[in-house]
Amino acid sequence: MTVSHGYVQQAQRAGCVMNQDTIRTVLTAHANLTEESFEAGVDYYDSEETRDLFSNLPLCPQGGQYSAKLDAAGENLVVTCDLHGEELE
Repeated sequence: MTVSHGYVQQAQRAGCVMNQDTIRTVLTAHANLTEESFEAGVDYYDSEETRDLFSNLPLCPQGGQYSAKLDAAGENLVVTCDLHGEELE
């Protein structure tokens, strides 16, 4: 692996984390504006309503799959990538 390849991977991971944050922010803002609440067990990333909120649905730069689900405590929407894990706070 070359040094430049490492930089590319770091940039792609950073892009993935930014996408996760964007997804969480948009979905949470939409829920707040519409006074809706998230339900346990529902993947909000993979929904028709979410596709309608974004002109281009964010995709992981390395091909990972996102999910957006309510946390175990039932309080916050958590966005994860199956390649990169959970967004960083």
